[in-house]
Amino acid sequence: MAAATAAGETGRLGFYYRRIGICRARLGDLDGALDAYTKGSQASESSGNDEMLGENIHGAALTLQKLGRVDEAFPLAQREYSLAQKCGHPEHLIRAMWLVSDLDNITGKVRAGIQMLEGAIKISRASNDRTGTSILLDNLAVRYSILGDSDTAMAMETEVLSLTDPSNKLSLAITNTNLGEMQLDAGKTAEAGRTFAKALELADSPDAWRVRIGILTNLARMHLDAREFAAADSASRQALDLASRMKVPLLASEVQRFRAEMFLNLPGNRDLRPAAEAAEAAL
Repeated sequence: MAAATAAGETGRLGFYYRRIGICRARLGDLDGALDAYTKGSQASESSGNDEMLGENIHGAALTLQKLGRVDEAFPLAQREYSLAQKCGHPEHLIRAMWLVSDLDNITGKVRAGIQMLEGAIKISRASNDRTGTSILLDNLAVRYSILGDSDTAMAMETEVLSLTDPSNKLSLAITNTNLGEMQLDAGKTAEAGRTFAKALELADSPDAWRVRIGILTNLARMHLDAREFAAADSASRQALDLASRMKVPLLASEVQRFRAEMFLNLPGNRDLRPAAEAAEAAL
């Protein structure tokens, strides 16, 4: 920094501080990242570089959000949005609107957050950004699903499928899984079963193992709700075997907890040893 100042490059300080903030954030040093972004914001404002000011403010707001300091993050996010409106760049606008929307959602202003995100989607559509639109739609679908508007949520996830590159099987598997969960929550069990089956077929690559565990667990829960215990046992056992094979104790523990619940719900079951064993294994 001293070298930049000595060389008369004070206008570059905002850029340097932003890079430091990114590196510190990736290392898990959030306080250090926030300090760098704050200094970057000050340097950018002093040099009149609004674009770099927006970049540093975004980093600071995002870091404050991660630190749980939402009240401090919100005014920064709003300022970033004002700067983005001034420059008019679609990418800057969408990023700022998404952050404001997330903070609205966190602070309980769910409808305001949805309206902001819908505005971001309009900009993304106008820019013909299929990938960006898909990501925003998926995020918005989850919010509508939480509000209980399953029809809107499912329609959005269906659109995400239509926007996804057909060769990207992993993304298609993830989106089908999300859609299946929404169908299941809406009581559309048969449709959910077909969607999960499609997702499982798509998640056939070695790097899709985590997605497969999620799909199998969803299938197991669906079968358990339908009191199809043999199918629930089979799906959950496959999920457990995969989680164990990939050496992910946390996921294996979650599946074991499900299996303990399943054994406790077996009709006419008097032998609780399998439930006890599954519960013990989950510890």
